[in-house]
Amino acid sequence: MSARLTVGLPVYNGETYLADTIESVLRQDYDDFTLIISDNGSTDSTESICRCYAAQDARVSYHRSDRNHGAAWNYNRLVRMADSKYFRWQAADDAIRPSFLTECVRVLEARDDVVLSYAPAEYVNGDGERLGVVRHPDGYADGPTAGHRVRSVLRSNTHCFEVFGLIRHSELVKTRLIGPYPGSDLVLLAELAMLGSFAQLSEPLFIHRMHEHRSVFQYEDRRELVRWYQPDSTRLTAPQWRLLWEHLRSFRNLPVPMRVQAVGVMEMVPWSVRHRNQLAYDLAVAMPSPVPELARKARDRRRRRGK
Repeated sequence: MSARLTVGLPVYNGETYLADTIESVLRQDYDDFTLIISDNGSTDSTESICRCYAAQDARVSYHRSDRNHGAAWNYNRLVRMADSKYFRWQAADDAIRPSFLTECVRVLEARDDVVLSYAPAEYVNGDGERLGVVRHPDGYADGPTAGHRVRSVLRSNTHCFEVFGLIRHSELVKTRLIGPYPGSDLVLLAELAMLGSFAQLSEPLFIHRMHEHRSVFQYEDRRELVRWYQPDSTRLTAPQWRLLWEHLRSFRNLPVPMRVQAVGVMEMVPWSVRHRNQLAYDLAVAMPSPVPELARKARDRRRRRGK
């Protein structure tokens, strides 16, 4: 008989925080779960760390690929390997408090309309020092209409930390999961919001580690970040236009009534207005010189003003 819940841990060269992360999962006061680790061909000590835990705890299974297929492939592989009612991704550098799974399950068991239960995020730095707590406002993606929920997701300014909450597996597999492009976690959250409500716990039981080796800090330009999602990608991408297109595709492909699909499509109009600078930048850098260089200087000025 399979466990009620699956925690999927995708990892590539994550030796620095991996042991602490695994320990935080195994110390949960909710016991009916399996931890599946998918190693994307790591070249550091990740393999030995994972095999050690798999040998000590029957709840842990370890699967290693022959090479790095990219983050999108690795994240989605775990969903397809899962055979449980609930599923959550566990990043190799984050952690969860002992009651995280219990509290998330409690919400999902009590509310049939909820597809995703998550906790506010306690942000820490690379040394574990507390930076602060980030939470969504009351009512975020939680309501009877798809329009309200999708609008909440698309207008959020957080780092999509709720994607590491607990999700109904039956609803997750209706989505296109994580795509091989920057921002695909936001597309996934918008898809889930079309399918049901999100519920935020009161306590910050999720520990989100912000350190210099995170993918979002390694690549200044999102054109380069695509290599984290798909290392063998050779496509020249326009990230913001790709994100717009993928949102539209998602809304059209979801198994929901056409009127619900239309709500998501219409919401992309104000989204495009809010992201007009990024959309314009994508167009500018594709033009002949000296337009790309001028666009980069303008982008850098906006970033300096925003700090």
